[in-house]
Amino acid sequence: MVKNLVIVESPAKIKTISKILGQDFHVMSCIGHFRELSKKEGTSNLGIDLSNDCKLFFDIQKGKNEAVKLLKSNYKKYKNNKVYIATDLDREGEAIAWHIKDILKLKNDDYERVVFSEITKKAVLSSFDNPRKINNQLLYAYMARRTLDRIIGFKFSPILWKSQGNRKLSVGRVQSVALKIVADREKEIQEFDSKSIYRVSAIFDIQNSSIKAKSELKLEDEKHVLGFLETSKKVNYVINDITRNERFKKPPPPFITSTLQQDASSKLGYGVQRTMSLAQSLYQKGKITYMRTDSTNISDQAIKDTKALIEKDFGIGYSSPKNYSTKSKSAQEAHEAIRPTNVSEKEPAECTGDELKIYNLIWKRMVASQMVQAKVEDVKLFISDNNKNIFVSECQNILFDGFLKLNTINSNSDTEDIVNISNL
Repeated sequence: MVKNLVIVESPAKIKTISKILGQDFHVMSCIGHFRELSKKEGTSNLGIDLSNDCKLFFDIQKGKNEAVKLLKSNYKKYKNNKVYIATDLDREGEAIAWHIKDILKLKNDDYERVVFSEITKKAVLSSFDNPRKINNQLLYAYMARRTLDRIIGFKFSPILWKSQGNRKLSVGRVQSVALKIVADREKEIQEFDSKSIYRVSAIFDIQNSSIKAKSELKLEDEKHVLGFLETSKKVNYVINDITRNERFKKPPPPFITSTLQQDASSKLGYGVQRTMSLAQSLYQKGKITYMRTDSTNISDQAIKDTKALIEKDFGIGYSSPKNYSTKSKSAQEAHEAIRPTNVSEKEPAECTGDELKIYNLIWKRMVASQMVQAKVEDVKLFISDNNKNIFVSECQNILFDGFLKLNTINSNSDTEDIVNISNL
């Protein structure tokens, strides 16, 4: 049987995609990037000809010769039929697609480029029904990035090695600028004339509720602290004033790469590498959409499915279907936000413990984004003593929980002092 050749990045995707496409397709992996800028050609062996519009020269990466040999042999076997390049839909995936096209010497009529943001039957089949060619804008972005990396790194790193006597150090187009900012800040910290200041906070028992409050009072030394504490035993405290302000709290948009990393760090204590590795595994298992994205866009079908889930589990009053536009001008709106591929699947059986924790974050965030806003009442208590020291307590009543029903409060503020005082 003559089969169509499908080339994906990761071997982990082969089984799932083969099952979706059926026997008419042979799915193989190129095992990610297999070529890198040459260190033997171009100006000063940069792999770049600086005198010829920065023409790039590529060599096969160490250890990837067998992968390239297999790629060529499979193409030779199936070239009389269709060749589909199904690498990832981001800039790096587009670059790998171009490397495949280049090394196999494919013309535009010899291949089709297919992309999908989720490994589900519907998404994969839809991409094969709507193929395209390689996106040159993404390709040029990759080439520009690699060109700058090589020119800056290769030209300036040796200077750093010589001055520091350490060949493990390197100069980069991003890291060096970031390091300069950090170094300047550290210098400011070291030159700062620091002194200890004691701040004052208190916990008041009011009608069986413990209310934490802060004072603007600043004490200079231990003597003043001990004196203040001794005086505090003899004074009376009264609530001078209460202010109330009702407001609506909007649900957060679904995750993009950076917000997933931030949430996984703050809520699970996961580093970036661990988070992305788990998300990659979930994507390859077909449980979430592509995890490298800067778009908050959601498909119409996903919005519809989430609406049905919310109305079933929480009631119509909790549903508020919406899509989110991305403020960043560079965001690729053709991509989707990170979301479950099947929102009705709350705890996929195929996932490990750590994968489930990441999946749960993504699931909750997606569902919350499609729920109604919460209605809260911000309350400030102004408590004073006989010496006119003022303590302020910021509290909160939840008037309608809305998306907060999922415990997805997304705030950078200190929530330690926010308590529900509806019983006061």
